[in-house]
Formats: sequence, C-alpha cells, structure tokens
Amino acid sequence: MTQEIKIKIIMSNFSVEFEGEGSFLNQHLEDLLNKMSKVPVSPIVSDNNYVSNPTSNSNYGLTLSTNDVAAKLGVKSKDGLALMWAAITKIVVVDDVKTFTVENVKSEMKTSSFWDKNMGRYIRQNIKRQANQAKLLTPSTGNYSVPPSDLEDLRNKIAV
Repeated sequence: MTQEIKIKIIMSNFSVEFEGEGSFLNQHLEDLLNKMSKVPVSPIVSDNNYVSNPTSNSNYGLTLSTNDVAAKLGVKSKDGLALMWAAITKIVVVDDVKTFTVENVKSEMKTSSFWDKNMGRYIRQNIKRQANQAKLLTPSTGNYSVPPSDLEDLRNKIAV
C-alpha cells in the first residue's frame, strides 16, 4: 500500500505543492529541490525595512518564525541574550540578510512570545558586547553581521 503525502515548498517568487503517492516524491524530491535552487529569485522587502536576497543557501524557501528559531535554540523565558541570538539567527539564516541593525533585531525579538518589554533596554548593549567579543562583525557604523565562519553553525542549529 502506497502512502499519500502532501508537501508545499514556498519560495519568494512562487510555491510548489504536491499531493500524491510518497514513492513518487521519494524518487523526485532531490531533483525538484536542485531545480528550484537554480531559479532566480527577487529581493524581498520585509516589514522591518531590510532587504532579503534569497539564494540557493536560503533553506530552499523554508520559513521559520523567531519563535520557531527560539524553540530550536532552546531559549528560555526571560533570557534576553538567547532571544537576541534567536532573532539574529532568524534574520541572517532564514531571511538571508547579510547585515542588520539593533532596531532590526529588536523588531524581530518583539515578534516572539518570549519577548519581555524589559529586554528592550539591553539589546544595544548586548549587541555591542557581542561585537567587542568578535561574535558579531561591524561592517559599518550601526550595522552588524555574523562572521561567515559562524553562519554554517547557525544554519545547522536550526536545521529541520
């Protein structure tokens, strides 16, 4: 007996849905993902006013919220530093944004159910501390990025 499955893959320019026999998908999923990764995609401007440039490294259109990322990273209630890193991970890995500001991180943190208004006063200080410890780079004044050597580690931490 063949198992019926349903899958939906969302990219910035299009989405693909499949419903049918699992054996067909098992045979053709890798080919489909390879072909989808070669489709050019246009930049996305989010509600937080930063531009995302999806690439073939952008998790094949996988969408995770900051809550999803926080859960995968084991964020606990009232842990502002951990939530800050969940927000940064969401921005640089899921949204594929190369640089971000303190306000981008704060806006992303506020979308999470882990957010506590008391966290807001420490975000700038925590980001500066992370930059001083070389855990974040400062490519230009007020802009931060994750060191390229750490991006793969962040991707692996939230991999499905």
